[in-house]
Amino acid sequence: MWHCRRRLLVALLVSLGWLFPAAGFAQTSWQLASRLQAGLEYDSNIFEASALPVPAPAGRLLFQTRAEKNTARWRVEVDYAGALQVYSQHRPENKLLQDLSGGLLWQATERCKLFARGQAMLKLYLDNVTDYGTTTVLAGLTAAITPSAHFEVSAETGQLDYAIGEEFDYTFNGAGMALRFRPAEKLLCETGVLQRRFHYPARPMLAGAGVLQASPQNDDVTALRLIASYGRKYLLRARLEAQRQRSNRDIFDYDRVQIHFLFGCTPAPRWLLRTAFTLQRKRYLISSSPVPLPELDPEREQSNHAALDLSRNLSNEINWSLRLAYHNNETPVRGLFYRKLLLFTGFELRF
Repeated sequence: MWHCRRRLLVALLVSLGWLFPAAGFAQTSWQLASRLQAGLEYDSNIFEASALPVPAPAGRLLFQTRAEKNTARWRVEVDYAGALQVYSQHRPENKLLQDLSGGLLWQATERCKLFARGQAMLKLYLDNVTDYGTTTVLAGLTAAITPSAHFEVSAETGQLDYAIGEEFDYTFNGAGMALRFRPAEKLLCETGVLQRRFHYPARPMLAGAGVLQASPQNDDVTALRLIASYGRKYLLRARLEAQRQRSNRDIFDYDRVQIHFLFGCTPAPRWLLRTAFTLQRKRYLISSSPVPLPELDPEREQSNHAALDLSRNLSNEINWSLRLAYHNNETPVRGLFYRKLLLFTGFELRF
């Protein structure tokens, strides 16, 4: 399955190479923006371990390019990002990330818009075997109820596939509804519900006499969201999300509440300050000894974290940035958490 998925992801990434040259011949209709970022990062716990953390510096290189085209009734967006992370003394952690996303919006009528979005991601370790890829496809429509209120419905499907083994592979299908409205000029609010079903075809489970055997696992996740954004010269954004998961293996049943907060401002000319944090309260319904969760990469589980970003425009094309982040996230083992501190500084070229 992995080789088939990987061919699909590679084909999507290659197709991007055909799109941008075509856009280059029609710069009047395509808007292009790219950036190249290089810097040094210090990680206090590179293996996301719950005990005996290993600190190390790493070099980071990021290239991102975006293309957008707008007509009277259509809008097309494509975004590609490739990131390289290199450790001088920990080669198994060297990795390359490839991320491609895109969207299509059609103004069907004066009050109704149809949209489709897709994303494909590859995480490739240069000296490790835990490569994996993900894909997600979403489609739906947005209908205007009033000039300041819109209703949206959507359906989605996706998958995660590891290069070796199937214990953590899954597919999912979902549907969602959202209501967005603007009660004031600078205030945007949203409320919505999302339902997803995850299917793990070969999750390991403990059978009699302590023997592990593979069996399917199905998880149903319901999420309720409340989001509010305020400001123009500065940005204030808050999100409250309540999640409910029920599985055919009750040791994975839980209720979770997450609070997300983002604030951004320009404290002085050419300076930009942003801060964000996520806090969660998670409660498993069945007490159990630590068991493997249905997620192998701990970086995908954002439980509790805080980040501070400070940047300055040195010119119209060059930007300096500093990032400080702290994470306290759940490991791939239920109920165990890892902590890490990240410090990054680097320069960015925009063109």
